[in-house]
Amino acid sequence: MKIREAAERYLWKKGFSPSIRRLLVILWSTAALSFAAGLAALPWTAVPFWFGISALLSAWNFSGMAFFIQGSFAGAGVPDARKISGLQILFSNLRLFITGIFLYYALVVWRANPVAVAAGLSLAVLCIPAVLLHSSAEKRK
Repeated sequence: MKIREAAERYLWKKGFSPSIRRLLVILWSTAALSFAAGLAALPWTAVPFWFGISALLSAWNFSGMAFFIQGSFAGAGVPDARKISGLQILFSNLRLFITGIFLYYALVVWRANPVAVAAGLSLAVLCIPAVLLHSSAEKRK
């Protein structure tokens, strides 16, 4: 079994829609490859490492947000107040709090390259149009 198929099956079991599954698989794959490349380049420069770490953080935040949003909204797109629990809101805010602490330590304490950190954090935003363009190209065929 291929890794991509296993990841899509796992996300399907978690309840993600097909377009979000494709996006998450691409996002996590890109983040993992960026992190691996950053680890390999660490003896020479730390810039790819910080990009990879930030990309993993971006994928983690986007995955949590996508799971929260898909679980909270009914099929018609109207939020169901019974589905949105305080625990879900706490976990989503806790994830952002952990991201803020990481950013503080990365930029201030460990003196990471701010451009690499910002580029890694924006990976999810860059993957969304790529997946949409790829999906629209597949539909035209």
